[in-house]
Amino acid sequence: MTNVINWTIETPIIIYGAAHRGGLLYERLKNRNCQIIGFIDKRSDEICEHKGLKVYKITADELKIFKKKAIIIICVANIFEHERIVLELIQYGFEYIIFCPVEGSLNKYRDENERRNMLDIYEILAENYDIKFPVTLPCIKGMFSSEIGSDIILCYRDERIVVPVPVPFVFSRGSRDTVDNMDNCVLSLFQIIELFNYFAGESEASYKNYININCINNSKVHDIKVTKRWIDNILSSRKEIYEQMSLNESINPDFSVKLAVNADWNDRKFYFNMVSGKHRAAFLIHMKKTFIPLALTKEDYNKYLNREIMSILFNYIKTTQLNELPYPLYHPYFLKFYSNPYNHFFIMFQQFILLFFKLYYQITGSISIKNISVLSFLPELEPVIQMLRKIGLKINCVYKPNEFDLIVRKLYYIYDMNNESNNYDLIICDSTNSINSVTGLYVYYDDEENIEKYKNCEIYFKYYIRNKIFLLGKVNEKN
Repeated sequence: MTNVINWTIETPIIIYGAAHRGGLLYERLKNRNCQIIGFIDKRSDEICEHKGLKVYKITADELKIFKKKAIIIICVANIFEHERIVLELIQYGFEYIIFCPVEGSLNKYRDENERRNMLDIYEILAENYDIKFPVTLPCIKGMFSSEIGSDIILCYRDERIVVPVPVPFVFSRGSRDTVDNMDNCVLSLFQIIELFNYFAGESEASYKNYININCINNSKVHDIKVTKRWIDNILSSRKEIYEQMSLNESINPDFSVKLAVNADWNDRKFYFNMVSGKHRAAFLIHMKKTFIPLALTKEDYNKYLNREIMSILFNYIKTTQLNELPYPLYHPYFLKFYSNPYNHFFIMFQQFILLFFKLYYQITGSISIKNISVLSFLPELEPVIQMLRKIGLKINCVYKPNEFDLIVRKLYYIYDMNNESNNYDLIICDSTNSINSVTGLYVYYDDEENIEKYKNCEIYFKYYIRNKIFLLGKVNEKN
């Protein structure tokens, strides 16, 4: 039977969140003569008190005596943070917590009525309704848990299932009818994505790379005479495709699912080869999607899941009592598990890598990525490094990955991260690096306050992550 506490005006109260909302709740509870002990806030090192009461960090020794008899009320504006905060409080031993359980939560509740009752209590406090004491509150332990270990199947089609596949796992199938007959990760199709960006009116986008790579090069293979009208006809045709896809995407939420193309698991390279659909995949990336719906056989889907390593990761999470992953895992069975919000690199990664491929083409004249060599010094960017390897780049990591990183690499079928080279096309480092890139291209990841150190670089891409900055730049040869 679940333990409960009866909340009366004598019950010790601790408010999580020493800001505006926490202050409002303090005033309301004070007017009801409730016993408020203090506040918990991540900024406890910056603010010593709030409303005349002490502000504690979650690990404060003074709070130990209250863990089994006080009620923690979460007053954080972003209700999507509440459940993650609850898990952290549970980890530190707090048993009675009031929070807002959001609709459509990624977590699994043991009882819907219990979830509903918690929401009612929270709304009474949030809306300043009259509290009728005593209020019975169950122990928070086991009320909900991160939903882990479930398939994400969008629909069934004949003998196949349609599932969302992370973009770095999606490749086109090489064709002898094209100049580059290699399998290509759809992220390397920068010229198609840039064409769609051009149609969308983005000022820095152009159609010229698409014409040069996809049309003029292929015209040489098929002995087609290139004329202005031929180019205009191609652009007009692609524009019509783009407008039709844009319209359908706007009025039909299931558009990309209905048009999901067949794809087969590549047992040698450990990714999916699309039978067709390069332009559809490029359109979804243009729309900032991080997953592409593909129609797979159940056998191929199970290979992709990598169940043996999946079980190892389950056990690691259980034995280490992880409530939050260091970074998100783009795998069906782990998508709904909480992860550090400051390490959600994937949308940033797609923007960065598209620009890198474009720059690499401008510098080298090559659209082939199979020989691109990357040197990384920074374990903080491990999830970015994993995806660079997954899309086919050669990686040399000079840092030692931790146990979690090693398991995730195996989950993604990444086994080779020590490809040494005499010439690196991209170096991932901070300002202390002294190794030269043959293309002059670098990724710098450093404290935001150190941005002046890179004033001699030509910066192509800039992305702020908390107090850090991610830069893609080229060393200015004049300096």
